Amino acid sequence: SDLDKKKAGVYREAALSHGIPARPNGLIPHDDPLLKQLEKSKTTMPFEKHILFWGVDGTPAADGATNVALHADEGYTHGDSACIGRGLDFRYYWDSISLKVVGAVRYSRRAVGGWSALGRADSLDGSNAWGNSLVHGGCVETVLDELTAEVMKINISPEMVTSEIRVKLKRPSEPGQTYRAEAQISDVSPPRVTITGKIS
Repeated sequence: SDLDKKKAGVYREAALSHGIPARPNGLIPHDDPLLKQLEKSKTTMPFEKHILFWGVDGTPAADGATNVALHADEGYTHGDSACIGRGLDFRYYWDSISLKVVGAVRYSRRAVGGWSALGRADSLDGSNAWGNSLVHGGCVETVLDELTAEVMKINISPEMVTSEIRVKLKRPSEPGQTYRAEAQISDVSPPRVTITGKIS
């Protein structure tokens, strides 16, 4: 609807103008090839999750605006707290040509099921190899859920939520390795939006 387009525009403008703040405890190295590629691209723009407030009196906006998207600087899947507490550093970019959301995701040992049993000698920052330790499938599924939600929010409507998700874990993810994530809209049949995504 026209209202959804307007809301998506407010969300997109706020998210893209904010970009991705520095992460003092980030897991993705500054010289990571994938991150550098995304940052150099002329069509991909960094952004981070925002929360839409629409027609709500008393929003947390500094200027008292009632129609605003505010930056959620910390959350379950993003920000420095996700790096430290959940072993997940996920940075995403909106591609202005394809309308995809593409990103880089890297896990530390904290994303491994039972990471405390792997020994205290290894660091938690993702820099060491930990043998057969694998990222918990639920963490990978969480990244895919976030990825598909953000492509819908920035393009269609920031008020929609995931109602059904099917995930196929075709190969394991390991801590200390950066993966490419991408999602795109494959069908819009109101009120449903179908999105496909992958991590490779």
